[in-house]
Amino acid sequence: MRNFKPNSSYGYFPGIGVFALLVLVAFATYSYGQEGTRPSQAGSVAFHHLLQEVAGPSSGNDRYNFRIGQSEWYLAARFSTEYNSNINLSQTNAIPDIIFRPALDMRVFWKMTKRNYLAAKFSVEYDQYMSNPSYNQFQLGVDPDTIFEFNMFIHNDIKIRFYEQPSTQRSAANNSTLANVQSYSIFNNIAGVSVLWDLNRVTLQAGIERSDQLSMNSNFQGLNSYTYTGYLTASVMLNPTLFVGGRLSQGITTYDSSVLNNNQNTTAGLFAQGQLSRYTAFRIEGGLQVLTFSDSGLPPDNTTPVNFNPNGQTNVTQNFGGGNFVGPYLTWNIGNRLNKYFTQGLDASLQATPGTSSNYAYIAGLNYNLSWRMNKKVNVSFNTFFQYGIQSGDSEDTGTYEQYGAKLRFDYFLVKYLNIFTEFGVIVRASELDQQSYNQLRAILGLQYAF
Repeated sequence: MRNFKPNSSYGYFPGIGVFALLVLVAFATYSYGQEGTRPSQAGSVAFHHLLQEVAGPSSGNDRYNFRIGQSEWYLAARFSTEYNSNINLSQTNAIPDIIFRPALDMRVFWKMTKRNYLAAKFSVEYDQYMSNPSYNQFQLGVDPDTIFEFNMFIHNDIKIRFYEQPSTQRSAANNSTLANVQSYSIFNNIAGVSVLWDLNRVTLQAGIERSDQLSMNSNFQGLNSYTYTGYLTASVMLNPTLFVGGRLSQGITTYDSSVLNNNQNTTAGLFAQGQLSRYTAFRIEGGLQVLTFSDSGLPPDNTTPVNFNPNGQTNVTQNFGGGNFVGPYLTWNIGNRLNKYFTQGLDASLQATPGTSSNYAYIAGLNYNLSWRMNKKVNVSFNTFFQYGIQSGDSEDTGTYEQYGAKLRFDYFLVKYLNIFTEFGVIVRASELDQQSYNQLRAILGLQYAF
């Protein structure tokens, strides 16, 4: 029987190694009993949990269409047609095309025990380019909210959490440091363990995680890397709706090849998290960030031109250098449910992240989302963003850029299980560097059927 009710927004795509480790740990500790940048993800995950409690489901798309035991499943077939004015993100040689995209979407949420669950959001699609068939490709999509989580408790005040969070990045336009590329598909996986000690008004947390980055096409093999991050957090509850504290993290990134420089990322800062009202949650964190780079990649003063492959896509084949970084970082998130029809969120950030063709990029960003559930048949969502970046390099290669854009989407349910959707988007990138600016327009029309 179909039951379309709100469902969790988390996702899951577990790795076999971590899953086996969790089973062994659970077996080994069973006799004790159980009681009822790449900075660490713990802060953003905590805010996401809080936001779900405060704002509730944001749209009618969080559904399941059948159940197996205690697990809830959503399966859908999707077909869309996209017009893209600049598939290669080029300033002077923009290539327009029409893309046909059949796909299958799946979500699952399974609450295995009272405190342990798995959930998943992923899709498989095929991109068929009408005028440029050399770009045709299969795509695997894994939602950033995807997570597998296993919790153990000791005396009710100590929580040991094992988790894994895979995701994919499939659009070069979503990486503001890139231009003149088309094929871009990156798989990321974060696996870690954390220990939280709840002392009533004071909470202490420590953890370690490994982040793997893997290019799913040949153009960006130089980005393949892994990062180990350790972190310590201490917070104090000022009142039931406000927590403040401090946070220290240390990350070490190692690249598989000698294209980019290995690096260390250290952050130390203060944060506050809580609820401004019953339907408004926030989190703010700021402090000092230090990025240091080794000489494992090509020399900082290397001036060898970037190689191009036959279809005109840029390969990441060198490091432009740019030295180390010391500066402030800031993240700010706020989510609000205006009423049962409107939810909105605003995110701001300022931080340095390892670059794709340089040591680092120092990026200030602002992102706003609005979701409007007009009625049972119509959903509207809107997103707009702005980023200002400074890419490291020598006197010839360093430069600033701006990237901004907006996206508007309409979903209309023709019948209970069939909806039509349309999406319009624009991205503009303006850079001081030659041939690093572009404009892109996208228009999508699609149909989706839930089995």
